[in-house]
Amino acid sequence: MTRGFVRLDGSARSAADLDAWLRLGPEHLGQVRTRHTVPAASRPVAVLLGLVALLLVGLVVVMGVLAAVGAIPLVAVLCPLGVGVVVAALLLPAMLATRGSRTIEVREHGLLVASRPVPYATMDPGRMVWATSARAARSVVTLNRRRRVAGGECLLLNGTDGPDAVEDWRGLGTKYDPLSTAPRLDTPFVWWVLGPRDVGGFVRDLEAAMAADGYPVRGLADHLTRHRADVPTGREAYPRRAPYDPPLWRG
Repeated sequence: MTRGFVRLDGSARSAADLDAWLRLGPEHLGQVRTRHTVPAASRPVAVLLGLVALLLVGLVVVMGVLAAVGAIPLVAVLCPLGVGVVVAALLLPAMLATRGSRTIEVREHGLLVASRPVPYATMDPGRMVWATSARAARSVVTLNRRRRVAGGECLLLNGTDGPDAVEDWRGLGTKYDPLSTAPRLDTPFVWWVLGPRDVGGFVRDLEAAMAADGYPVRGLADHLTRHRADVPTGREAYPRRAPYDPPLWRG
């Protein structure tokens, strides 16, 4: 069965169709086909924490040897050991949570970006761009939490962001919007900026999952590969999709 992408035409049926997709939860996206991870932006911090951990381990070992030969009391070893345990207890949950926020799951019926469902039905393959620079994150108007890129290449993808998502309303402040002069646009269709480690593998997995779900996207990955672009910054290089704009993809 061939599926069509959501488009609003002013009818109650199309509005109800979109509303149903907006209310889709992660549990409705089906099984996970593949997972992709966005590289951590704080690699220098991670290296520093690793050095601190090694220093603590080395200190505990040295003091343990000294305690064993009676040069220092055994209780002196407990101080750096306790510090290490406290640091690990504080940092490990934060590191795990950060990793979860950088995960992109390609599922049977949509993407799960961190905890946000993006159904395939609400995407427009004609509004996907493989950008060769992470600067592209500042070339589209969207909220900061939809920019999942640390550096390098990324995929600009237009879709939805759940029933409680808000677009770049002026009342949110310019920190959410790289273009403070951009006009307000009340639309359910928003830009995502996704920068997994292997963008090529991600777009191939995305095409395969969408095709398996019945969407006419044959050749999407090849199209994105051939048209990779260094998206200009400092302006709305790719405009937002208004509520009644039709999909651009003609697959």
